[in-house]
This record gives sequence, structure tokens and C-alpha cells, in this order.
Amino acid sequence: MKELLVVVGRCLLPFAAVTLSPTTAQSPCSNLVLPGFVQPDSAPVGVYYALTTVDPDGAGPLPENLVVGGYVGTDHVRMFDASTSEWVAMGAGINRLVRLLVTMPNGDVIAGAEGSVGGNGVVDLRRWNGTTWTSINTSIAGQVRAMHALPNGDLLVGGTFASIDGVPANNLAIWDGSSWSSFGGGVSGTNVRVTEFAALQNGDIVVGGEFSSAGGVAANNIRNRRVRHIWKGAPSPRSWRDATTRRDGRALCAA
Repeated sequence: MKELLVVVGRCLLPFAAVTLSPTTAQSPCSNLVLPGFVQPDSAPVGVYYALTTVDPDGAGPLPENLVVGGYVGTDHVRMFDASTSEWVAMGAGINRLVRLLVTMPNGDVIAGAEGSVGGNGVVDLRRWNGTTWTSINTSIAGQVRAMHALPNGDLLVGGTFASIDGVPANNLAIWDGSSWSSFGGGVSGTNVRVTEFAALQNGDIVVGGEFSSAGGVAANNIRNRRVRHIWKGAPSPRSWRDATTRRDGRALCAA
């Protein structure tokens, strides 16, 4: 059985079924090591903004490796090799703060990094192929706030941007491994932002954020409401439909 990894604040812990009591759950993370948990040795000091896992042997017996990004050393990204219980560098790393990570179906890792120290949001997207990091974009007119790996190997990104690499994208774009294109006509409105994605079992994509329309379909929201829309990816025809709206201002994390 594969081992799961749980991160609480700055603590990195392999998971073994544990029930948290209310008192324990409120304990400071720096002192939190619960029964059934083991804290990885020499965890890199820093603040972790992004996490993902990489399975080194697919359906094989090896446990998944944890990748963390953020203020982690000077390379801003590290991998915990669960088979050796050691933290390892990922090539030369990334010389900017990493805020987003996602694992692609082929095992590659995509990282979203800020453009400068103290920066201007995520504008630098890079791919790790197991050996080296390479850039997958040259410019973003705005910033990326969310990434999602599609089953066919495409990368879906959302945020607050007008274009990627000169391609008009309207806050939603897709990368097919070689080039960028707009996705579903994008989303629009006042103070637009896409902040999250989730995939449903039938292939639909849930898009969360703040916007008044998606691909021209009204989102039935007003200022300061959070909305989510569903992109009907399968079966055809592909289209947008309204899923739900929130009146309490909370961000949506679709399941």
C-alpha cells in the first residue's frame, strides 16, 4: 500500500491513520509529531506554499515522493525521496519563489514561480522532466493563480491575465506541451480572478474564482460573490454551465 504524506504548516509527516483530538489539532506545528507519524529527517527550513507528489514507478511498490515549493533554501523547490528518506535537490532548482506545483500524467512537475523577489505574482512556469527545469512560457500579461493537469497531458492555468506568450487568453489558458491557446473563451467581469480547479469523474472541470461570465455564459453573480462554473468537457458538446454561487464571500474549493 502506498504511503501518504501530510503537511501541517511547516511539518512534513508520512500519514498513518490517526485521529486528531481538538486539543492536539491546535498544537503548534513545530512541536507536532503524533502517534503513527514520523517526521522526515532534515526537512528543509522554510515556508512551503505549494506541494505535489510524484510516483517514481507508477503502479509499482515504491512510495510517492513529496515535492515542496516556496521559501526552501536558495533553490526554492526540493523533493523528499520516500524510498531513501532523504531530501534531494531537483537539478539547479528555481531561482524565484515557487507558489504553485502540479504533477502531470507523465510524471513531469510544473512549477509556477514569481517573476522577482517580493514579486509580481506567478509569471514564470517551468517543467521538471526528472532531470532539468525548462521554461514553458516567455511572458504573461498578468499572473497565474491556479494550475490543473488534464488527463490527456495538457496543462490548464487560470488567474488574472490577458494573454500568455502573446496569445489572448482572457484569464484561462491551456498548454498542450508545445504551445498556448485560450480555453473555453475564458472568463470575464470586474476584478476577475480564477483561483482553483477541480475535475469531476465525468470529465467536467470546475472553475472557481470571481467572474461574471464564462465563455459568454452569465455566472449569475454580483460584486463580491465567489462563483464556480463547470466546463462540460465530456460528452460533447463542450460548453459552460453555472454550478453555484456563494453569498458569504468565501473562496470555493470544489470537490
